[in-house]
Amino acid sequence: MTRWIDPNRPQELTLEQSLSVNQDPYICRLIAKREKWKKRFQSTATQQPKYQILGREIFNARKRLRVALLKHLQDKWDLEYPVDEIERQLSGLKLSQDVKTTLDKNDKMPPIQKRLAETLMTLPGTTIEEEFGRRNAGIDIVAAYCHFQEGGATTQPHARLSTQRVSPTLSMETNPQLAAAEAEKQALSDAMLLVFTEKRTTTCFLCLGEESLPFEKRTKKFASPGDLTKHFKRKHLAHIKEGDRLECKVCQMGLQHKQHLQNHALSIHGTVS
Repeated sequence: MTRWIDPNRPQELTLEQSLSVNQDPYICRLIAKREKWKKRFQSTATQQPKYQILGREIFNARKRLRVALLKHLQDKWDLEYPVDEIERQLSGLKLSQDVKTTLDKNDKMPPIQKRLAETLMTLPGTTIEEEFGRRNAGIDIVAAYCHFQEGGATTQPHARLSTQRVSPTLSMETNPQLAAAEAEKQALSDAMLLVFTEKRTTTCFLCLGEESLPFEKRTKKFASPGDLTKHFKRKHLAHIKEGDRLECKVCQMGLQHKQHLQNHALSIHGTVS
């Protein structure tokens, strides 16, 4: 996060910090002078030009010192906070529970969007292999999220529906083929959502993305994630040869090699291999 907009960066002084400028020697001398004028002229002191000049000078001096103090605190934070953050990451500390609780309780966030946030917010790995895996998982989830529709245009109410317009429900009742096609489309959509949101899915994402397969094979749900793992190894991984062009048609992205496919299957589609 850019340090200028980081909420942890000091944006204003606390009450104690603001009052601390009164201990500055220059401010103390000005206040002492003003008190002398106040004792000398008593009730008419505030009407004296010298007293008013001292008051303005005290106000301006306090303002300058507070601005300088805030800048000093911000510069110190800019210098020390990134180092402290890196040290916390290297020590193995995880994200705070406040962040995780916020993600868990945000019911309005779609599952794929929550998965995106959780994947991108992971801390850097302690080894180069872990960091490469974190990077690849981030790339894969962003590529998968590109196909997620975040909403649509608001439907405008019609003043009056045409009497010649046929109801969709009535059309499906009178046309079984249309109803079956609509049911298949909905089933495919549900299966597509599950391979992105379930941590251990039972649907094969490679079969789901293969449009040449029959509908039953594309949306088949295995009895357990372990059965899916056996299918994935036997039907897909076992047939991969060196130099084969690999692709996840669900995410519409190319994969470099067999290990990339396995990492993508685990991190994005919850398929263990």
